[in-house]
Amino acid sequence: MPMILTAVGVAVFAKLLMMYDDSRSQEMIERKIKNAPPGQGTVRMLSREEWEEIREVRPRTPFESKLARPSAKIRTGEPVSKEDVKDWTIDVFMDAVTRVEDSMRRSSR
Repeated sequence: MPMILTAVGVAVFAKLLMMYDDSRSQEMIERKIKNAPPGQGTVRMLSREEWEEIREVRPRTPFESKLARPSAKIRTGEPVSKEDVKDWTIDVFMDAVTRVEDSMRRSSR
């Protein structure tokens, strides 16, 4: 019996905490909206030049490194050769090595 009462007590307490958190999060969102700088959250149409500039940016893969070759065909939809796959694999490994080096530099400080 005491275990059941303890479980019910914990469940009620958890529910009260969740309800309190929900009310606080709504208040925090409203406060952020009220204190936002003017113009934030507004939407405007892009000009033709801005849209063309965005469309010129080539798509990126999740594994694309800073060293990736701009002419790689894997992300363009063209037929892929073994050479392209080899280049992409090298890019992925080089990106991994670069990330590890950056991480080690940051952690050694």
